[in-house]
Amino acid sequence: MLEILKDESLGTKMQFLLNGRYSLGGLTPLEAIERGRLEQVKTAAQGVVEG
Repeated sequence: MLEILKDESLGTKMQFLLNGRYSLGGLTPLEAIERGRLEQVKTAAQGVVEG
């Protein structure tokens, strides 16, 4: 997931990781990873990159 975001600013990475996302059912990506939803987090990260 961090590889997907490698070209994004530190601020963008922090916002992605720490804010709840609709696509993750309101969970933050960190919470989703803890619950074993890594593939969904990767998809959400790709959405950030694609804008």
